[in-house]
Parts: sequence; structure tokens; C-alpha cells
Amino acid sequence: MVESEIAERTAARRAELDELEIQLVKQLDQVRAERDELAVAERVWKRMAEQLAAETEAAALPTAPVAGHAVLLVPHRGPGVAEEALPPNYQRILAIVRGAGGAVSTNQVGEELGPGRTHDATVARRDKLVEHLKAAGLGALADLGFLGVDKPENPDDLVIVTDYKATRARKLTPGQKRANRILAAGRAPVEHGFANLKAWRILTKLRTDPARATQLLRTLLVLTNLEADR
Repeated sequence: MVESEIAERTAARRAELDELEIQLVKQLDQVRAERDELAVAERVWKRMAEQLAAETEAAALPTAPVAGHAVLLVPHRGPGVAEEALPPNYQRILAIVRGAGGAVSTNQVGEELGPGRTHDATVARRDKLVEHLKAAGLGALADLGFLGVDKPENPDDLVIVTDYKATRARKLTPGQKRANRILAAGRAPVEHGFANLKAWRILTKLRTDPARATQLLRTLLVLTNLEADR
């Protein structure tokens, strides 16, 4: 009787330990996977930091304080200095003024430089977002700020998908509401990442080549989503 009871308890305890072992193995796999992700993010961040440091040192653009902000100075344009020596933003300003063919206001220059407070749809049309997406074979999920930007003759050729918009005269159907929820869920990771980047003011004083800024932004979005999901 005693032997059977001991054997039963031993078997039960062994089953508990087996189950615990399975759970610990799963947890260990999750920990290892997350550590691998962090290691990759750290390597990418280190590489980007080195590139940014090298570019910043190489550029070393002179600045002057204006209204509490550091503003780039236009290099002295003597006989031996070409327009290409100017910072990219100043080159764009010169091109905008030159292309106007007459008097141009600072507001007009600001709208052309964008994005600032310019409407999303205006920026998308100006920068030919639809054409770039089609050329790359990509699509995009966008909010109502991009409504009407992409209007192909064939609905199957749509590359920018936006929410359905309700009006006073036309309410959304249950299907349209469900579609909006699905689209919102698809946009959420990027929108939450941008919200965190804005709240933390990480990109407030970013100075680098736009191509480098895109890579940096992608890395920051991965890191912020990893941190937000912890």
C-alpha cells in the first residue's frame, strides 16, 4: 500500500516537473528570440550612429543663434564657390525662387519646401507619392488626410487605401465600419511609433542626408515598437 502511494506521488510529481520543464523551455526560447532581436537592433543603431557622427563631422555646417534656434549660415558665395556648396535646403529655396519667374512670398516658398503645416494630400501630390509607390510595386494604408490622392479609373489599381468617410447625408454601412477598423489596426504600429517619436522629441535636431534619415527612422520605429510592446 505504501509502495503504491509513493509510486503514485512520484509519477504525479514527475508529470508536474515535465510540464514545468516544457514551460521553461518555451520561456527560454522567447527570451533568446528577444535577445537576438535586440542584438540586431543594437548593431543597426551602432552602425547608424557611426555614419551620422561621420557625416556630422564632415559637414560641420556653420550656424548662428536666431530666436533661440541654431540656424544654418549660407556659405560665402565668392567667385570660386558654386551653388552646389550651399546646404540642400538653400539650394531648394533658390530653385523655387528661380522657377517662380517673379516675386514670390515666403508662404509660397514654405509650401513648396513642405511638409510643415501643408496638408498631407498636397504634399503627396507634390512629391508624386502614387507614382513612386507604383514604380516600387508597393501599396500604402493611409488616413483620411490622403483621401482623393489616388483616384485610378480601375479600382483594382488603387495603391493608397484610405478609410471610408461618413457624411451628414451618408452614414457608413456596417461593412464600411468594419473595414475602417481593419485599416486602423494595420496603421496602428506605425502611427504609435510616430506618436512616441514625437513625444520623446528624438528627431527635433536631426541633421543628415534624407536617405540616412529614412534608415534611421525605420530603426527608431522598430526600437519604439519593441519598447512599447514590452
